[in-house]
Amino acid sequence: MPRDIMIACVTVEVAMVVSPVLRYKPQELNLFRFIRDPGSRKSKLYRDHYNEVVRKVSASLPQCRIIEHSDEPVYEVNRMARSLDKLYCRISKDNDDFRILANLSSGPSEFAAALGIFSYVHPRVVLFKVPTREYAVSQAMLEEFYYDNGVPVGLTRKTYPPKEIAGIRLELPDERRLRALRLYHSMMESGTEPYLSRMVPALKEQGLWEYEPAKEDLGFELDTVRRMMRHSSIEITLESYVRADPRKMKTATNSVDDALFG
Repeated sequence: MPRDIMIACVTVEVAMVVSPVLRYKPQELNLFRFIRDPGSRKSKLYRDHYNEVVRKVSASLPQCRIIEHSDEPVYEVNRMARSLDKLYCRISKDNDDFRILANLSSGPSEFAAALGIFSYVHPRVVLFKVPTREYAVSQAMLEEFYYDNGVPVGLTRKTYPPKEIAGIRLELPDERRLRALRLYHSMMESGTEPYLSRMVPALKEQGLWEYEPAKEDLGFELDTVRRMMRHSSIEITLESYVRADPRKMKTATNSVDDALFG
């Protein structure tokens, strides 16, 4: 059975976060929250709701490990995407078999957008939403909140200027490399050791060999391929890829950051 790990954001909702935790019963719960002005009256609102979520989860599911993430603003998509990416790397490093359950209905829309990117980039992420069955306020109270002297205004009266979000680019894997990996895998499945003397001619026959390596680099690309085929996620692949040639660490890291976070 995979280890279930849940991700949620806490602002001013309790049931929206607690209910799915009690249903899925994850072994670990990562709660994101952020208070812009600690000590203000508004900060008490957020702090009280977070404490109530923790209290209810701890009382009903004491074996669940709760981890708080409060250093990054949950209303900034790029910073949340980066924080979630770091969290995934930690989880994949600490667990061999796991499933990440991500609560789309918790937190602001920016956090939900970051979760969407997170699930697209990383394997083993399951998104879920939590529909509301009953509201905590009456229809009369809703009308009082959303109307001003009979005029609909919503909960926001004034806004700051729009803030554009840096684009996030997701590139598909190189087809030639995927075909080369498939060839390597077929050799391994057939029991044939993919020595350089066998691998290079096979790649050339398929039109996949593009260069002749320098003498000191012979076997480097083969070692990279061999490492990659052992992995279940792109993070482990990347880590092993740069280990195969430490010269590529800086270039690979910068390229991934640029591609994901702009």
